[in-house]
Amino acid sequence: MTFTTALGRTAAGQDGVVTTAQVLAAGYSAVEIARLVRHGHWTRIRRGTYVAAEVWRDLSPEEKHRLRVRAVSLRLGPMSVVSHHSAAVLLGLRLHAIPLDVVHVTHPRGGGSARREADVQHHEAVLPTQDVVRTAGLPLTSPVRTALDLARLVPHGSGVCAMDGVLANGVSRADLLAAHVRHLDWPGSRAAGRALAEADGGSESVGETLQRLELAAVGWAPDTLQHPIRTDIGTVRTDFAWPSRRLAGEFDGRVKYERLLRLGEAASDVVVRERRRELAIERAGWCVVRFTWAGLYDREALRRQMADAARRAERYAS
Repeated sequence: MTFTTALGRTAAGQDGVVTTAQVLAAGYSAVEIARLVRHGHWTRIRRGTYVAAEVWRDLSPEEKHRLRVRAVSLRLGPMSVVSHHSAAVLLGLRLHAIPLDVVHVTHPRGGGSARREADVQHHEAVLPTQDVVRTAGLPLTSPVRTALDLARLVPHGSGVCAMDGVLANGVSRADLLAAHVRHLDWPGSRAAGRALAEADGGSESVGETLQRLELAAVGWAPDTLQHPIRTDIGTVRTDFAWPSRRLAGEFDGRVKYERLLRLGEAASDVVVRERRRELAIERAGWCVVRFTWAGLYDREALRRQMADAARRAERYAS
């Protein structure tokens, strides 16, 4: 059961979310609200905020978090800024293994960090003007600040994924470094610096970033990313490359196949086209090694895979 017309107009300006006060003002009673939630017509996002259940159930985890952010924002003061994990979702940063059950908000010094809420993490920090942007009517930490804040808190791979994403979207390494230097005395700054040192905007997905880190961990850091190779079907780019060895690496992830899917195609069409592409690379004198999510963290298997690929590539390099 969706909202009435009047309440729907209110919800439309708030990503589909309404508050108890708005529902009561639209003519509902507290008893009706409880009944609509109990019967599964409305979903209570958090205390005092609701969304139509038919909308909620079809959303991705990121989209649900976006509505949680909106629900929290309706009760925040004017100086509060959406930050960390939550800003990353709203900004479309690359996320990996980052929990989205809690909304993160940053307040100016003395502006609210003492509050305790199960579904909201309140941070307290200085927020210069350049560290705040507005998206969908909400104040957020900027992409640079958000990536650094994440890298201070999350596992290393997750931090590098965020850094890679902002670099790929046009943020300069110099801007990230300058912002990092301003906060060297903050908790977690060493972790953020390590993530920044390993970041590379040439990785086009979370999977490529994580695979790059794993390759480096076993002594096979790629010499270059998105390397162009001339073939008889045109110039193609490979995710990873070791040109002196005539060795190319490709990460086969769901995101890549979705990106390559053309209008009217099935996933099998992409697989066939990628196989033709691989054969063209091999005809150009390169050996191709493929990586998947299934084998991402098996370092012993990765070492064996790379050693075998290097042996196969010797005939191309000779």
